[in-house]
Amino acid sequence: MLLLKNGSVLGFGDNFDILISDGKITKIQRNISFLGCKTFDCRDKIITPGLIDLHTHIRSFKENERETIESGIEAAISGGFTTICIMPNTDPPIDNPKILGKIKEKQSKIQVFPIGAIAKEMGQLRLSDIKGMKDSGIFAISDDGAELEDKSLLKDAMDIASELDLLVILHCEIPSEPKAIEKNISLCLDTKSRLHIAHISTKDGISLVKQAKKESQCITCEATPHHFTLSDVAFNVKPPIRTKEDKEAVIEGLCSGTIDIIVTDHAPHPMAFDKPGISGIEICLSLVLTELVNKGYLSLIDAIGKLAKNPSKIIGLQRETKEGCEAYLTIIDLKNEWVVKKEDFKSKGKNTPFEGWKLKGRPISVITPYFDLLF
Repeated sequence: MLLLKNGSVLGFGDNFDILISDGKITKIQRNISFLGCKTFDCRDKIITPGLIDLHTHIRSFKENERETIESGIEAAISGGFTTICIMPNTDPPIDNPKILGKIKEKQSKIQVFPIGAIAKEMGQLRLSDIKGMKDSGIFAISDDGAELEDKSLLKDAMDIASELDLLVILHCEIPSEPKAIEKNISLCLDTKSRLHIAHISTKDGISLVKQAKKESQCITCEATPHHFTLSDVAFNVKPPIRTKEDKEAVIEGLCSGTIDIIVTDHAPHPMAFDKPGISGIEICLSLVLTELVNKGYLSLIDAIGKLAKNPSKIIGLQRETKEGCEAYLTIIDLKNEWVVKKEDFKSKGKNTPFEGWKLKGRPISVITPYFDLLF
């Protein structure tokens, strides 16, 4: 059993206690007294539902210099995440049920959900065993940047996804984001599938999604911290860092609700690798707090909603700070001021444009049903 004392529980107020037993929240109230259980003082800290990243990349299932499930989990914990969703461009790719078994074997400490590849070997010729992967536990399929050039093949995949109630996550990078979004929205409406647009980054793309949501409730999208904090910066990432106008459109989309969730698009690479990506899972929450909440764009409740409540709905989970719910919680120190230093990352990827940034607000611990306190 674990007793969290004197925390500011999001949705309740200041100086509340949370009692956790057998991986579940059993009581939330002031001045809980329970002898013989582990106690953690959360005075001056915020307790929120556990953060969920719908867009995490790991690199390898074998221990080497690249990000593994184990190192990715440690990085996620450091960033305050209790659940991560792994994109399929792993080595080997997540394109069959056998690979899913390897992921389940390594899952520990936090929750890990694999996303299946739409095409076999992330290629262009044939579909993966989508039904087999669904039976083995995937909730979504994705092109993961290897966009299908064959529109009919993608339509077939979306038809299958619709039949199996799988989310379809598409990256919309070729030939241009707005054109790709327009094509994929058309296919979504045609197949009646659930479409999620990955890392949206352009004003025109956001406008298309805004209009499409008037026709269908089955369309959602996400944005990353680097696309609402940076503009006109030369850093190797896909989609690229856009213009100031695009950055402002991403912020407006987050404020209006057109953009449903915030993701990390954690794409780690060792320093020797010159490949696109940002190691973002350990600084995502702090960037949200510093650049969106502290600057008045989003309330703290709305910001956490885009990092926990909204992604949980998209996946089909229950992530709430309520009695009876599973204990997935993130504990945050809003006053913690710190400087980004890539050498301190738990991730094996040190690729970041935020080196030296001063941020305010930081996760200090997460709690999951598997472990009481993870630092």
